[in-house]
Amino acid sequence: MKDCRAFAVLFTAATLIAVPDIAAAQPAAPQEALAGGTDAAERAAASYKRGVRLYSDGKYVEAEAELQSAWELRPIFNVAYNLGITKYQLNKHRDAAQYLSFALRHWPMVKTVTDLKSTAEQLFAESRAQVGALAVKAGAPGAEVLVDGKAVGKAPLEGEVFVEPGEHRVEAKLEG
Repeated sequence: MKDCRAFAVLFTAATLIAVPDIAAAQPAAPQEALAGGTDAAERAAASYKRGVRLYSDGKYVEAEAELQSAWELRPIFNVAYNLGITKYQLNKHRDAAQYLSFALRHWPMVKTVTDLKSTAEQLFAESRAQVGALAVKAGAPGAEVLVDGKAVGKAPLEGEVFVEPGEHRVEAKLEG
């Protein structure tokens, strides 16, 4: 397993606040978290900072919980990147692929983070090779898309939905 401790530390809480919000179709984030305002941003920054510190200490399970909290409050690229590499360290390749895919789709053109993009691409490729991917196209915009009964976002989905190998049930539901 690749050791990515040095990479996580480079993203600071200041970066978390400076990068604009990116509303993801998936991994799904609660809508109320996006509208939480400054308080939500501050809580996200604190969880993110704790998560990065725990990751750099090799405490991946604890880091995962903190970074997941940050993601639920502010689903932005650097949280996705750090959550993705944490999931990778925990051998949760489906989740790693999902978060790293999001991070790569929203990677900023800022010099301080472009150097890490190749690491994200490599870990994404390694995780992606161990899971399946679904390209879901729903005919009705706004339809809730579910995979195996779990909501993964609203149509149109952004990017692929990653799944463990095997059979899966995909549904789209729209009221009315």
